[in-house]
Amino acid sequence: MKTLINTGAIMLDIKFIRENPDIVKNACQVKGFDDNTDKILELDARVRELKTITQSKTAEKNKITREIPTATDKAPLIAKSKEINAEIANDLAELSDKENQLNELLHCTPQIPSADAPIGRDDSDNVEVRRVGTPREFDFTPRPQWELLEMNNWYKPEKIASICANQKSPEEFRCACQVMIDNSGNLADTQKQIDEQLGR
Repeated sequence: MKTLINTGAIMLDIKFIRENPDIVKNACQVKGFDDNTDKILELDARVRELKTITQSKTAEKNKITREIPTATDKAPLIAKSKEINAEIANDLAELSDKENQLNELLHCTPQIPSADAPIGRDDSDNVEVRRVGTPREFDFTPRPQWELLEMNNWYKPEKIASICANQKSPEEFRCACQVMIDNSGNLADTQKQIDEQLGR
């Protein structure tokens, strides 16, 4: 079975997958998708575990940091703080990797089909429920849209590549979104905060 990408729909909520794995497995089967349900649940469990671990270690590190100024012997506390910091960095790296793997699999997981939707191999098995109007008939063979794009110079890969190359990095994008969410002023205030946050 080949892997299909669920690009046209919103991803399933991970909570729904946790609570209804059999329903998700069935959706993968009837829609012809690879069944990644078990792997998704495994990654989800590890992601949640890593988040708990990093939060706990961060709290421990912060506690040690507060104790250092008043400690008689600071060296052991500083060493312990550095050790925990290194552990947190490793945990966060693994967390990022596991989250990326999880999101990729979620994008390959189909939406749940309607209970009354017929199951078929492809669109040739679709059932016509109703027809509105009369389908237009052509005295020529219509061209597919990708040919029309090229024929009319509507598709410009260089322009698309340029736009994509100038997009903000994920970190910059999240930073900008956070500023806009936190801001309660006018548009000028929002832009100023974004520029300051991005160092422009």
